[in-house]
Amino acid sequence: MSRIQSVAILGAGHGGAAAAAILAQKGYETRLHSRSEERLIPLREGITVRGAYNGKETPSIISTNLAEVV
Repeated sequence: MSRIQSVAILGAGHGGAAAAAILAQKGYETRLHSRSEERLIPLREGITVRGAYNGKETPSIISTNLAEVV
């Protein structure tokens, strides 16, 4: 049985960004997609998570190119 090592997250809203950061903290390679380049610009500097998990993470790939992410 193979272990999941990377995750593509389609949607960089609040939930998608939080999921990408938390999964990155847990050691997964995360790739984040959004149709909006404007939405991705601030996320490229890192995603800050506060709550059950705290810290700042940056997904491996942040892109509007769906093929690159998937």
